[in-house]
Amino acid sequence: MLYKGIKMQVASRKIILILFHKYFENKDIDMFDVVEMRNQGFVVEVWVLVKLSYNYNIRKPFNCYEGNYVTEFKTFGQVEERISNMDMKAAFFILYPGEADDKISNSIRKSIVIHRGKYANYHYPLLLSVASDLKKNNENIFDVVKEYIFSWRKDKYNLYRDIKIFINTFLYPSTFEFFQGEVGYSRLKNKFLRLSKKCILLHSIDMDIYIRNQKRNTKNDLLKRRYAVFIDQYLEGHSDFKKEGIKSPILKKERYYRELNVFFNMIEKKYACEVVIALHPKAEYEDNPFQGRKMLFNQTHALIEKAILCILHDSTCYPFVLFLKKPYFLITTTDLKQDRLMDKCIMEYEKRGFSRVCDISLIDEERIKDYINEYNSNIHDLYVNYFMGPQNNSRLLNMSVICQLIKKKMEKW
Repeated sequence: MLYKGIKMQVASRKIILILFHKYFENKDIDMFDVVEMRNQGFVVEVWVLVKLSYNYNIRKPFNCYEGNYVTEFKTFGQVEERISNMDMKAAFFILYPGEADDKISNSIRKSIVIHRGKYANYHYPLLLSVASDLKKNNENIFDVVKEYIFSWRKDKYNLYRDIKIFINTFLYPSTFEFFQGEVGYSRLKNKFLRLSKKCILLHSIDMDIYIRNQKRNTKNDLLKRRYAVFIDQYLEGHSDFKKEGIKSPILKKERYYRELNVFFNMIEKKYACEVVIALHPKAEYEDNPFQGRKMLFNQTHALIEKAILCILHDSTCYPFVLFLKKPYFLITTTDLKQDRLMDKCIMEYEKRGFSRVCDISLIDEERIKDYINEYNSNIHDLYVNYFMGPQNNSRLLNMSVICQLIKKKMEKW
């Protein structure tokens, strides 16, 4: 009942971020830009569905965020109940990663649409080593049809799989498909969606972090010193290995770190600098395996920006290193060469002509300069544009673009 002089309060607009395969960590506050969502007038909820997505226990990272807007679900029934009780005119769902295509993720999409809700798929970026050839993904319809026909002739199972995908995307359609760089288009299960206006090209998360750091004028006491940065991947115990049911590529940790440290010693002597370690966000080292070198959390991008050179394996930071035109060593070790998957991923850079790979188990101080890679616009420009995304909105954070699009849609509901 309404009383005279009292206006009905409009429900607050809400964005629900659903994470299928990962916990919400401290770094994700920036990665998904919770502050920007709130600045745009949205109430934010984060739903963690890790326990639904895996049929075995996934250990929580030590740096999980435990804020009151984060909810961890144990059963699909709990999620279904929350969805059914929501005011869908004031809510919008963002599903991450958007390329998830399993029973749980498809059931969530179905439930949202059945309850007249709207959602967007937010796709995870690809590494060069697993990405398709660098080509334009916005083909015309004839190119898409030809690609499908070739796939179906190659394997009849692909036809069955694609028919299921067509049905799901038709019955339970997304409102938007968000991609980090043009490489993301290859994530689409339904290739016809490449031609759709619902596909929104954003820049990479690396570019987002760069813009945010520029605005914050992020500083670090190391930035005044001359240093090289090693971009750590925590290969000895990365939690994704357990999720995917694969073994760590590091069979002998002592050998792996010995080879790294010998190489770092050469770098420090050759270039008159110190080597610092940009730790992987999921690293949980019990001690310092880098002979006491400085190890820093959550400062990878700031460290890359001011480093005289970078050292890395097969890293998602590779496009950012190129974007800043940093000289770099792309390295492999005895353990990584013995792991078929890691060896293939690292050598793909050399196979495609982007980098020369340095085998640090064999290198000596005399030949080290032969393996440093410099930015070459003829080779790397296409790669940077393909992976880093559009530069014409480079002052806008991804979440600013996303929130503006969601607001426009909500105004029409």
